[in-house]
Amino acid sequence: MNVGELNIYTGSQGIMAQNYGHDGVNIEASGDVNINSRYQSVLAYCLNDDPKAGKAKVNINAKGTVNIVSTHVEDLKSAAVSLTNKSRQGGNVYIGQNGSEVVINGEQGINIESSNYGVNAFVADKNADLTFSLGSENGNVVINSTNDGIYLSDDYDNNKNNIGGSIIANNVVISSETGAAVYSNNGNLTLAANTVDGSVILTGADVAVEAKGNSKLTLGDAEKANNVIINGRIVASNSAKISTTENATLVVDAKYLAADNKNIFIKGNVDVGGNFKKKNAKNRKKQK
Repeated sequence: MNVGELNIYTGSQGIMAQNYGHDGVNIEASGDVNINSRYQSVLAYCLNDDPKAGKAKVNINAKGTVNIVSTHVEDLKSAAVSLTNKSRQGGNVYIGQNGSEVVINGEQGINIESSNYGVNAFVADKNADLTFSLGSENGNVVINSTNDGIYLSDDYDNNKNNIGGSIIANNVVISSETGAAVYSNNGNLTLAANTVDGSVILTGADVAVEAKGNSKLTLGDAEKANNVIINGRIVASNSAKISTTENATLVVDAKYLAADNKNIFIKGNVDVGGNFKKKNAKNRKKQK
């Protein structure tokens, strides 16, 4: 589909792709793309287990800004951008294979607002890789959500699927009112700024970044100097690993490092590959 500006307003799913042997949903826009729904605004459902069915794919490429809003508040698993192989409709449960893929490029930026999750990828069976890519060449990717900003989960048979993706823009800003900016259970995620001195800013209600299982989270660009600003705690458990790149500067509010803070700021396998900087530190006067 080639359009100028695309506007979708609906009380159900905004855009939904399923895997039934076709190329999925492809949108090329010379202007902005606006999707506002009462449920999943962008949904890639791999509910077909026929090996010939292929993946459920959504591809959005806009020369302007991509704005995605999801305001559904009843189903806690709903998200503005959702990838899954499981659906519950009435008393029936449908589980598929082959995987889902979402690629969204907004040349001037991507804005995601959600009353539940911002982006979630949840798998419930084998052969169901769920991958996504959000990118902006000249703008920022901003995700504001009530629950986790990014939610990745693969509980099937010791993480046999590939779950995760990347978000790369001038600046990447993810915040959650009640959860973590990023929560990953056996997922892989890269968050990076594509400009020198660009920032990755992650804000959670308490924990900003949490990784479990075999998750691998990379914060910062491999070549360009990035600021990785964490507002909240960082927690890695099991075999999970959270890393900042060698060119990144991890910036942390001093309140999370205070001696009277009962919660540990960094817990588990967290590798600070570059520099470390503390902000809002109070200068103590020397006693005479």
